[in-house]
Amino acid sequence: MKKIFLTILVFSALQVIAQTGHVMPAIGAASTSVAGVAVAQPTSVDGALMWNPATLSVFKGKILNVNATALLANPVVSSTYGAMSGETKSDTGLSVVPAISYAYGKKDNPNTYAVFLRGVSGFGVDYAESTTNPITNAGVFGHIKSQYQLMQLGVTWAYQFNKKWSIGLSPIFDVATLEIAPNPTAPPNAMGYPRSEKAVTNGLGMEFGVHYDMTDRKGRSFKFGASYKTVQNMGDFTFKNTNNDGSDAGYSTLNMDFPAIVSLGVGYSSKYWDFGFDYRTINYVEAPGFNGGYWKSNGTVSGFGWENSEVFALGASYHKIKFKRKRRKHRSKDKAKPRFYTRYPLVVRAGFVHNTNPVSKERAFLSSAAPAIIENEATAGFSYRFSKKSTFNMAFQYGFENSVTGAMLSPGLASQTNPLGTVPNSSVTHTMSTMMVSFGITVNFEDLSKK
Repeated sequence: MKKIFLTILVFSALQVIAQTGHVMPAIGAASTSVAGVAVAQPTSVDGALMWNPATLSVFKGKILNVNATALLANPVVSSTYGAMSGETKSDTGLSVVPAISYAYGKKDNPNTYAVFLRGVSGFGVDYAESTTNPITNAGVFGHIKSQYQLMQLGVTWAYQFNKKWSIGLSPIFDVATLEIAPNPTAPPNAMGYPRSEKAVTNGLGMEFGVHYDMTDRKGRSFKFGASYKTVQNMGDFTFKNTNNDGSDAGYSTLNMDFPAIVSLGVGYSSKYWDFGFDYRTINYVEAPGFNGGYWKSNGTVSGFGWENSEVFALGASYHKIKFKRKRRKHRSKDKAKPRFYTRYPLVVRAGFVHNTNPVSKERAFLSSAAPAIIENEATAGFSYRFSKKSTFNMAFQYGFENSVTGAMLSPGLASQTNPLGTVPNSSVTHTMSTMMVSFGITVNFEDLSKK
């Protein structure tokens, strides 16, 4: 049963290429439309569950959210060595990431509960072997392929002390898969680094949050929030490796924890507008697998060597737009005025997020399988309530092209004076842009028209 459960979680993620480092900046269409802003100003249950469990108290009723996000990334790697140079585009294709949540809370009860299943993290490339591009030449790496996904399943509890203060906590269960070829966690031999089969592992973590909402007599609301997502302590990936000639290359292991994240947020709401700003820091430096960035004595690599990433997100929503849809005239038995129109509210949103690039130019070569280099993203979207209980959400996100250039590295050249093994007269450049479209349906089994 456990094997079947893990398989369902793993394959529901497909291949993810996230944009804030390797972390999805937002979950669900409504949250994506405001660049993931949710620490103090959540737009949806999914956003609250992702970035601050305390804000779950904002939502009452029986709320089901079903989302699907389609991602398209365009990684390109180019390199030079002496007079040789070339460029290779990744053939990763379209990825689809699901997110499902259900929240339950009564208006007169301080407790609110939720369960969720979501894809939150990933990276992947597929660079074909090349005779002109040094890094994808058979003499260096050849065909480079990677695929990493992280799915999370969790429960959340939020408690509202009074009209101003709420707290929340969420235990999280993680399932991750990783395939990487060539596999630098295994010692190289005369044929180079071996290739690995897909490995699966799981882990556990927690998230804690606090939320403060102060509303004045004019209905204006000032909000503050903070949350801490602990390290997701993952078990080791155990890879079965195969040499390029098909012979057995034994097993190797890699520990890759999901990093701790600290988030702070502020928000402001008026009658028709919502504004929010989030700041968070992703602690890659203390996350095994993402930290390191040096060669071991046996030629294996200790990790990507990523730096911490700081994230700044700004989002806004406007609520005054209303659609009027004409309905067929009917007569009322009590001779009241016949109804000609039913009103359905439309909310439009936009956002922008900037994050510092965790991939340094000195260790850009080590991130050839994970070029998580996007720094700036713009988002826009809307929510349209098409019935008394149901809302359709849609968002578009574009990650502006960015690149990072460094030297090629070799464990054979590593020394006290050249600790990274920098290859003279060489360079490697990673370039990437991304596009993402998210769709979702929100159903509140209570009648929204009465609220």
